[in-house]
Amino acid sequence: MGLSMVTGMRDESIAWSDLAITVSGTVTLDIMRQCQPMIGVYKASILSCIGAKLLLRTRYKLLPNIIADDEIVPEYVPWCRGAGPIITKAQWLLDDSRRIAAHQQGLRRALGTYKGHDFAGECAKAIVETVRSGPVKGV
Repeated sequence: MGLSMVTGMRDESIAWSDLAITVSGTVTLDIMRQCQPMIGVYKASILSCIGAKLLLRTRYKLLPNIIADDEIVPEYVPWCRGAGPIITKAQWLLDDSRRIAAHQQGLRRALGTYKGHDFAGECAKAIVETVRSGPVKGV
């Protein structure tokens, strides 16, 4: 059995996966868009983990959880321990199709907030309105 690497096929890779182990960031939104199960991990040093606990006051760190205001995606962000708990969580999810279905349903529910939006058009409109309103005062 050989190992091969494919590039430029993000959507196909996400659709093919049973579970994604992902770093925090916009890739979580790509996975969320397809309602695929995922676990978020961001490995950090012990010092960074301690600093993050002191500085990061947000309830959730991953974008899908921030959008949902709920921990749909298990978060190990930042993470400075071993892989054991992550493997255990992945196995727990994959062992029961009802857990996977609930995970996917949570992602669908969070995505529902954005149904019917034209993000590119809305952003372009906001930029035009900002430019037309003139210079921003106090900057």
